[in-house]
Amino acid sequence: SWYAWGTGNTSTSGSSAGTSVTLTSNATRYAVWRKSTTYTLTYNCNGGSGAPSASTCTAYAYNGGSFGTCSVNLKSGCSYSGWTFNNWSTNSSATSGSSPGTVISLSGNSTYYALWKKTTTRTITYNCNGGSGAPSATSCTDTAYNGGSFPGCQLSLSSGCSYTGWNFNGWNTTSNSIQGLAAGHTYTNLTNSFTMYATWKKTFKLTASKGANVSSVGSSPSCSVYNGSTSGCSVTYPTITPNAGYTSVGWSATNGATSGSTGTVTLTSNITRYGNATDQTAPTCGTVTNGSTTWRTTSQTISVACSETGGSGCSQTSFSGTFTQTKIGSITIKDKAGNTKSCSVSAYVDTTAPAISCTNISGGTSGVSLTVTASDGVSGLVTDPSGSKSGVKSTTTYTAKNGAGLTKSCKVTVTKTATTWKKTKAACTAGNYGSGTTTYVKTCSTRSKATADANNYSSYWSCNSISVTANNASQACTSHNLTAPCYAKTTYNRTSCKTWGSASDYQTGLTSCSGSTGTLYKYVCVETAWTYSGS
Repeated sequence: SWYAWGTGNTSTSGSSAGTSVTLTSNATRYAVWRKSTTYTLTYNCNGGSGAPSASTCTAYAYNGGSFGTCSVNLKSGCSYSGWTFNNWSTNSSATSGSSPGTVISLSGNSTYYALWKKTTTRTITYNCNGGSGAPSATSCTDTAYNGGSFPGCQLSLSSGCSYTGWNFNGWNTTSNSIQGLAAGHTYTNLTNSFTMYATWKKTFKLTASKGANVSSVGSSPSCSVYNGSTSGCSVTYPTITPNAGYTSVGWSATNGATSGSTGTVTLTSNITRYGNATDQTAPTCGTVTNGSTTWRTTSQTISVACSETGGSGCSQTSFSGTFTQTKIGSITIKDKAGNTKSCSVSAYVDTTAPAISCTNISGGTSGVSLTVTASDGVSGLVTDPSGSKSGVKSTTTYTAKNGAGLTKSCKVTVTKTATTWKKTKAACTAGNYGSGTTTYVKTCSTRSKATADANNYSSYWSCNSISVTANNASQACTSHNLTAPCYAKTTYNRTSCKTWGSASDYQTGLTSCSGSTGTLYKYVCVETAWTYSGS
């Protein structure tokens, strides 16, 4: 519709009809055309309630052009339990907006959303966990918007706390943790409050050094204790590589120690330990000089060469020993570390003759009896006369010989002796003897000579019938364990009787004296015996 007269064709204002115009020259007036529309601003409580009524304003278009803008003032209103009103915005998720009363220019209909927020404080408290000098608690504000959850707030960890002898090892939410976050670490979305504990660390090192007779050792180990602990920590001893010929003896505080530790060790401070090795291998037996497998009869000095690969080496190049009574001997060799080895050597030395003795010697009617005992504990006997001997009737030498050719003897000197028993009165009469070739003679008692001697023979006769021939006298003696010849003699008072000494005389005498009377005497058999002297 017509609105006014303007001075130009784009005028949006002018003079109303009936207005007086003073002209000073020719002038043209342009009709100003205008039309109107209403714009509405609607309110949305965005999760809350109690929205205010809509705000409206009128906008105009001129001379066939577009509609312009119009303005309204934002109203108050809306509530949301637990939340704080945070102004108005055309974006329902906005975190800031225009406050009530703000003039809003509208170019069309529009909806404004109530914005909401609520806040909470996130706090970190610090505990030095055995140390001192804790920093003050730090805080940040966590804000939630428009019914949403708290996103967290940003907060950096402070520095502080000290503990004599300990190194700070970060902050942790538990007091027994062994490490934590460094001071200055930033939490970008802190959503809760908590206490941070200082963690402390102390590191101990075992410095591993090469000791005696070692070519290399492993790396030095270390371990750590935490948060004031006094119990120490454990490390494993590193490897030891000994020099050739040596054996590791473990770790010691002393360089050159001959014993040490292996496995693990508990550290409560920094320590230095030496890996040591010793020669524990015996040397090797070498060439034997002056050994023999043939027996010798003089003492011999024998030597053995000594060798050792690696290690401390032999204390001398060879070792000797002197042998007098030895078949297989031994010589001990030794290295510089004191390790020894016994080396077997064939000595074959025997300087002593064998032992021999003649014992238990006794005489008798059958000859001499004895025991010969011989021995040699070194080279042994090659001639051994040992044993029981009997019936020895002549002087005899018994000789033992050992493997080295040495001999030794024992000798028994045998002597033959004769003992005639005493004559004894017989209890028999002459009539016992008869005549002719058959007669009776007195024979020796079966009792021993020693017993007969002790009793003067008076009761040791018996009258035994035997047939007397030329050899009967021998038979009579033999039957009583006597050795022939031994003869009985008879004598009468008659002077014509002959004294006999042979079997024929015995026979003749008995015959010629037959029938005579008188006192009969009997000479007991002659006993032949052997005795000894010397040995």
